[in-house]
Amino acid sequence: MSKTRILDATIAALSNKQSAKRATRKAQVNITLYDLGTGVSVQVNGKEVWLAPDMARAEEDADRRKTRAIALGKSVNIEKF
Repeated sequence: MSKTRILDATIAALSNKQSAKRATRKAQVNITLYDLGTGVSVQVNGKEVWLAPDMARAEEDADRRKTRAIALGKSVNIEKF
């Protein structure tokens, strides 16, 4: 770390200036279920995480993932195709 960066941060903190803060946004989780005929592709945010044998097991898996994501403070969207 450079000494200048530390000094700048200290001066800003002591002078009570409002520094630019990073905008926070709530995390969004998209769970998508694609019926492939031979199985169901379970995707989270566009990445396949599991190939379920049928839609019932895929829906159970999506519900478990939704429960865990909500517990972490994330909003969840489930879509079926």
